[in-house]
Amino acid sequence: MSTDEATNRDGSTLRIRRDCNDAVEVAWAAPGNSRFRVVLRDPSPDPEERARSVAFIDLDEDGIHEVEATGMCGAGPNCAGIVYRLDPASGTFHEFFAGGYAELSILDGHVIEAGRASCCAWEFHAWPILPGPPPRAADVMALRIVVGMDGEHDTADCTFSRPRQTGDGFNEELVLPPGDAWLKICEHYGVDYRVSVPVDAAAPPLPTDTNP
Repeated sequence: MSTDEATNRDGSTLRIRRDCNDAVEVAWAAPGNSRFRVVLRDPSPDPEERARSVAFIDLDEDGIHEVEATGMCGAGPNCAGIVYRLDPASGTFHEFFAGGYAELSILDGHVIEAGRASCCAWEFHAWPILPGPPPRAADVMALRIVVGMDGEHDTADCTFSRPRQTGDGFNEELVLPPGDAWLKICEHYGVDYRVSVPVDAAAPPLPTDTNP
């Protein structure tokens, strides 16, 4: 049996236990209390299979840990994953986000799902965080960002697009980055990049180097 524990900012404690049959239990103990209560059993992105790994993360860096369960992986770094978020008041977990990705982060009120799209490109999906209760990622993607190298230039191309519903279903329209903070995504292959600009739109400014 293996055990992992994490202490939250509010003093509550979380514990993951995996037995010799790979069954997993996640337990919670209230602040100042050493008695654990099981709050999740066998979390997995696939209800038909047990997770390959279950771990604590702090996705939004607020001092309250989430539980991430990872399942099947592809040939590259992308894996099926699901994140459960803790409600500190009740000590219960709720599904927050599920998808296929290599990395997750939070940016400007969105979950950013990052994965390798090809040998020379990465794709980022931005999902708005709905306030709840409980808070969770929306079912409709707000932005898709592709950062890739074409092999002919030393700089990467960075393209932002937004799903748009039409009579034939969903298409995508080229858009500008919503703000300067989003340009950090464009630096996946380095600080030199080209942002794709819609027709009749002004190019966004590049980040200013403030180093002396």
